[in-house]
Amino acid sequence: AAGNQEETEWINSRWTQNWGYFNSVADLKSAVLMKAYWNVGKGYTTDPEKKVILDHISGWGKDTFDDILFNMEVIKRVGGDSFCEIIKDPKTGTLINLKPLDPGSIKIIADRKGRIKRYEQVNKIGKEGKVINKFEPDEILHFSNNRLADQIHGISDIDAVEKTILADAENFEDLQKVMHRQARPFIIFKIKSDDMTKVDALVAKIDALRNKGNDLFIPDDENILSYEVVNVTISPTILDWRSELRNKFYRTIGLPQIVPGGSGQSSESEAK
Repeated sequence: AAGNQEETEWINSRWTQNWGYFNSVADLKSAVLMKAYWNVGKGYTTDPEKKVILDHISGWGKDTFDDILFNMEVIKRVGGDSFCEIIKDPKTGTLINLKPLDPGSIKIIADRKGRIKRYEQVNKIGKEGKVINKFEPDEILHFSNNRLADQIHGISDIDAVEKTILADAENFEDLQKVMHRQARPFIIFKIKSDDMTKVDALVAKIDALRNKGNDLFIPDDENILSYEVVNVTISPTILDWRSELRNKFYRTIGLPQIVPGGSGQSSESEAK
């Protein structure tokens, strides 16, 4: 929030991290995109004169106005805030274009009363943090996500699900190891020899054959080699924990699992 000084500035220092989560966590990406589809997918309504203007919005050159709304909706949920530069005809003041900006490079400057005073765009490479552009409040289209109280910025949805994301990744790695042991059991080979040359040769032979999935032929003599297969079973608790993490994730995002294609434990009313 704005402090007791002439200017209070804020820039999203977690943008790169949250953007990384968004692009690497499949459930997170699916949930955020689905919410954006839901929110902006029905299009917009306006009068014929403004529609002509909006039909000529091209963003970076290939966008439509719908694309920009979708972009802004997704980014505000990932980063807390999304920004577009408002470009107008200098003579007529008519809107010409809306150009999406990197939220990690936009600094919000608020005055003592908590009102936005201006925006500053900082350099992302070279002299990082150097101000390269300044914008008046009416030169930036600004969407904020869950901005409450007297905050001067929005809050990313990822902040609330970060621990769930990390727990789910940990659980996935554990299950991956267990499933690997199901397909390729852990075997304790007991080689009854202290001749390291023979031991190394037998280990190399067993490894090569197991990697190829071939059979191993040795003399039927327990004095040479015996083995014990270690069986690994998946506890129902582990599976229940993974299911609960998934359900908690979608509850936090506010999207029933029926929407992205998984029913989960959604009720009939949620499905409708």
